[in-house]
Amino acid sequence: MASPSTLDVGAARVLLLDAHDQLLARRGRFVRAVEAEALDRVERALQKLDEGTYGTCDDCGRAIAATRIDTAPDSVLCVACEGRAARRLTAPRS
Repeated sequence: MASPSTLDVGAARVLLLDAHDQLLARRGRFVRAVEAEALDRVERALQKLDEGTYGTCDDCGRAIAATRIDTAPDSVLCVACEGRAARRLTAPRS
C-alpha cells in the first residue's frame, strides 16, 4: 500500500470527487423515490376519502384503527395487512 507521501494527491482528489458526485446522485434518486411513494400514499388516501372508503383497509376491508389514522393519516392498510405487505417486500426471492 502506498504511503501518504507517495499518493498522487491529484488522482485521489479526482477519485474522491467522483465518489462524492455518485453518492449525491444516488441520494437524490433515493429521496425522489421516497417522496414519490409518500405522495402516492397521500393521493390514495384522498381518493378513498372521495369514494367514502377512507379508514377502510384496501386489502381486508376491515376498519383501520383510529389511532393508526391519527398517527398516519395516509394509511390505506390496517396494521396486520401492512405487516404482511412489508414481509412480502423483505422476503427472500427464490
